[in-house]
Amino acid sequence: MLQKDCFGPLEIKKDQIEFFHVLTSDLEAECERINKLIEVNNGLDIMLVGVGTNGHIGMNEPGTPFDAYAHISTLAEETKTVGQKYFKKATILSQGITLGLQHLRESKLPIVMASGIKKAPIIAKALEGSATEVIPVSVIHQISSGYIMLDADAASMINPALSLGIKN
Repeated sequence: MLQKDCFGPLEIKKDQIEFFHVLTSDLEAECERINKLIEVNNGLDIMLVGVGTNGHIGMNEPGTPFDAYAHISTLAEETKTVGQKYFKKATILSQGITLGLQHLRESKLPIVMASGIKKAPIIAKALEGSATEVIPVSVIHQISSGYIMLDADAASMINPALSLGIKN
């Protein structure tokens, strides 16, 4: 999906793409490898993330520290259930490996995206409240420059009086 919908159209070369090696026997070492790779390359230019219905960003579940780098995440029950859509048959899900919220905070161009009415309550809560690790997407309050891209449904519960500098 990433190759077809992102890397291909953007003409990103295969040698410019790096994934976690998720089948390794040492996931902690894999996290360190990715953290070092990002550091050696002077951080991330762009970090594009989606938001889950519980406010998670890329498996950074509620309770994840905002200063976390790549790490192994214990998945919330909601994420385990929703995550089944990515598999052809029922699959036991318990953990994920992911970039951390600190990567998003440090990226040169952070982009947070959400779509659908199911995301509306958590988006409104995150934008109208303050930064709290209970709602990972609320980390956006700690980012001075970036983008939040929402469709009309995901934005439908945001208080219209809230001044966010939103562009249609």
